Amino acid sequence: MVLQVRNLQTCFFTPQGVVRAVDRLSFSLQAGKVLGLVGESGSGKSMTGLSILGLIDHPGRTTAGEIILKGRDLLKLTEEERERTRGKEVGMIFQDPLTSLNPVLTIGYQITETILSHQRISKREAWEQGVNWLKRLGLTHGDRIMNSYPFQLSGGMRQRVMIAAALALQPDLLIADEPTTALDLTVQAQIIQEIKRLQKENASAIIFITHDLGVVAELADEIAVMYAGSLVEYGEIEKIFDHPQHPYTKALLESRMNLGEKQVKFIPGLPPNLNNLPVDQCSFAPRCPMVCQRCWEKRPFLSFTSSGQLAACHLVEDRGRRENSVVIGA
Repeated sequence: MVLQVRNLQTCFFTPQGVVRAVDRLSFSLQAGKVLGLVGESGSGKSMTGLSILGLIDHPGRTTAGEIILKGRDLLKLTEEERERTRGKEVGMIFQDPLTSLNPVLTIGYQITETILSHQRISKREAWEQGVNWLKRLGLTHGDRIMNSYPFQLSGGMRQRVMIAAALALQPDLLIADEPTTALDLTVQAQIIQEIKRLQKENASAIIFITHDLGVVAELADEIAVMYAGSLVEYGEIEKIFDHPQHPYTKALLESRMNLGEKQVKFIPGLPPNLNNLPVDQCSFAPRCPMVCQRCWEKRPFLSFTSSGQLAACHLVEDRGRRENSVVIGA
């Protein structure tokens, strides 16, 4: 097992109250597997990735839980030790390349310095590695791009530069935060192909954060559905796509755009305010078409379903008890 996340909680302490951005989150990931982390904006997906990397800024901090990477709890490491894990052991493709690339340094300097910080090779070898990775991601004029500054590249090119820098280190765990959002379909296909190659050749574990269920279906082995900072459904991709058990997962799948459909379904209402999130009820209750009285009185726990995945819903709990299944946390 490459990664085990247990009861992770990350909070932001604001004048308006405590924001539980990640709330009691648990999952695991094996080498060579891809976990798709999905949910609406504000569901806690990106905060989960930043928590694993230890990049939560003030006024936020990880307040509870464990993040076990290859047998070590990252939350117990010093900042210097955490810094050494970033890049080679845990790599991340950030959502916005403009906030991650230094505007006054060339692309070549930034990529080669990243490679040299983790590999004992010459600057020329690091430069050649950078050019090769840019070419693998469809940027054929690698040397010209390496000599360019971020502002001289398009948004799609900057995103591919960020992906190249992350993949070049071939990390044990790669966290990809919406890496294909700003790219056209052809480039998306190239990037997915390179991530698959990293997964196959290096047995890298990958957390793929996205709202695009089509990409998840193509790439992921397992899927974790988040809502209001918590996990509401988790399991193998085929089982959840074919037999979603949580009403929120069903609604997400129904809201996908399908060829030939004139009208797109949507989930009514808005996600809850995390400043004032109730602890004694289901957070999805105000938007749920299957809500019952118990949903307003008690928070549901993750329960095993008859098809083998986990879902946090009172309806699943009831079925689990009838079938003598385990209820996690009850």
